[in-house]
Amino acid sequence: MNDIPMLWFNTPKKERNGVLKKIESGTADDAGIRSLLNSIERQPERLPELVESLVGVLKSQQTKDCRQALCVLVNIANKNPESVLGSTEVVIELVRKKEMGYEGLIYALEFLSLVYTREPEKIKTTLVELFSCLRNMNEGVRKRAYNLLSVIAVNSPEVFKGHSIELKRSILGLNTDERVYACRLARILADTDQSVVEDLYEILKDVEMTQHNNELRAEASAVLRKLKVKEEPVMPLPQEPDFDLDKGLIDTQDMVSTPDVTSIAGELPSILTGMNLEKDAVDLLGSMGLGHMIVNRASPYERKPDNMHMLELTVSQMLNSGNIEGALLMTTSAQVLASAGTQITSSILGNISALLAASNDHRSKVSLEWANKKLIAMLVGNDMVLAVVARPESQLGVVQFEMNMFAEKIGNMLAV
Repeated sequence: MNDIPMLWFNTPKKERNGVLKKIESGTADDAGIRSLLNSIERQPERLPELVESLVGVLKSQQTKDCRQALCVLVNIANKNPESVLGSTEVVIELVRKKEMGYEGLIYALEFLSLVYTREPEKIKTTLVELFSCLRNMNEGVRKRAYNLLSVIAVNSPEVFKGHSIELKRSILGLNTDERVYACRLARILADTDQSVVEDLYEILKDVEMTQHNNELRAEASAVLRKLKVKEEPVMPLPQEPDFDLDKGLIDTQDMVSTPDVTSIAGELPSILTGMNLEKDAVDLLGSMGLGHMIVNRASPYERKPDNMHMLELTVSQMLNSGNIEGALLMTTSAQVLASAGTQITSSILGNISALLAASNDHRSKVSLEWANKKLIAMLVGNDMVLAVVARPESQLGVVQFEMNMFAEKIGNMLAV
């Protein structure tokens, strides 16, 4: 802090430096921060020097807590946003590092919201980080992340192209308000560019049909109403012929003798020869948008390791701690290899596979709510997925810790 000016705001140097050092360590009290802010109002010409010193605090390796420096910057930005524009990139970098607690994140998101209209291009680059904040476990962080995302969606919907996977994760998220916020974002985007959100239709339809929360269902329905679904052409009904009441309703000449069922049964095997009914069923499900229901039945043990019994035993052991009520291991194509406890529907497994397959990070996890249960899934290696259903009373941090241990164990078994 050697670059702090010698005289500031008509306050003694020792007191001034003392407040800034406490801000750097995160131990300043409200009185000290108020004194600093009051000094700005008395001598606004000193404002650039203070902002420069606060940016130095944010950049310093010795800074243990950014909350108070960010708090002061937010107070300055509320009254004079132009004076803090030089600190925008520093704040963005702090958000990207993900090393702040929730209070620091709240101040950082508030700061970015205050300067957005002056530096939109810089802040639009933080879309992935903002979605990560939308999934944060703190309600205040989620709310402020949504506020900023909604402003970006209104003004620059095009930047959301290629990020529908982030919306899907939040629509299927663990927190009800997060899911509501994601639906609201989809509604905003549907008003301007439906191509950004058109692939959310099936997930939104599932939310509308299955969720118990009225607000969440209403938000999903609002998006669905905006999405334009191509209407099938209406075929005119054939016109019924007029009946001649003077003529009998049934003409015996038009009657056909009942077919010989025995003879048809004898011909059936030859008719079915050469027909690929399984392929026809797969094609039909695909054309109906129900590809997640297709199960690869060819060589069902093709992907299973030799020590299949040990793998099934390991998956079942995940239930022993009392934190997990259901567990399964499947391929990234949603083919289940081993399962125990509460079963997960094939449609949900398909959604999980799609979300994880779109991730480039082998450590990524997907968390979502399903049938009022918390479901967490993660990649094991490059082509396996471990999914668990957590007990309602379980702490998600403990569940994820247990998943990591079993994922390592299963990964070692698959590598044999």
